[in-house]
Amino acid sequence: RGQRLVEQTTSIRLTPDPDEICFDLVVAGDISTYAITDTGPISMASRGAGQFTVLKPVKICQQGLVVGPATASATNRARLTNVSTSFDSVPLMGSLLRTLARNQHAENLPAANREVAQKIIWQSCRQTDEESERKFAELTEQTEAKVWNPLVQLGLNPATFLETTEEQAILRLRLHADAQLAAHTPRPREPENSLLGIQVHQSTFNNAFNQ
Repeated sequence: RGQRLVEQTTSIRLTPDPDEICFDLVVAGDISTYAITDTGPISMASRGAGQFTVLKPVKICQQGLVVGPATASATNRARLTNVSTSFDSVPLMGSLLRTLARNQHAENLPAANREVAQKIIWQSCRQTDEESERKFAELTEQTEAKVWNPLVQLGLNPATFLETTEEQAILRLRLHADAQLAAHTPRPREPENSLLGIQVHQSTFNNAFNQ
C-alpha cells in the first residue's frame, strides 16, 4: 500500500520532411512513490523515484492524419527507508529479522527496479495511445465536418501542400474552382519568433464568395 505522484509535460518534436507534417508527441514524466510492504511479521517502508519518456509518431499527409504506436523508455530507483517487525521488543530476534529483511531487499532490488520500469513503460504507452488517439480522432472528424467537406461542396477543390523543417510545420491550403485564379505571389514571411502563424490571401475570400 502507498502513494504515487506523477508529474508530466507534453510537447512535440518536429521531424523534417519535404512533403508531410511529421512530429513526435513527447510525454515526459517524473514519478515519486512511497510504499509500505507487509510480509508476515515484517513491515518495510520504501521510497522510489522514476522517470519516463513516451514518443508517439504523428504525421499529416495527403491521406489524412496517421498516428503510430507509442514507444517509451523508463528508469526507476527505490530505496528502503525503514524496517520494523512484530518482534522488535524481543532481544536479538527483532534485530535478526530486520537484518535478514534488509539483505533480502538489497538482493531483489535490481530485479524489482527493472520490473517497475517495465510497468511504467506499459502504463505510459497505453495511456498515451488511448488519450491521444481519441483526441486526434475527434479533431479529424471536426476538421472534415466543419472545414474540408464544406469546401468540397462549394467546388473549391481544396489542395494541401505540406512541409516540415527542424523548426516549423507548414500547411498551405489552396482554394479555387476550375475557372478561378489563386495567389501567384510569394507569401510574406512570418516573424521568426512566432509560435503560430496564419496567413490568408484575398483570393481565398474572393473564390469562396464567388461559389
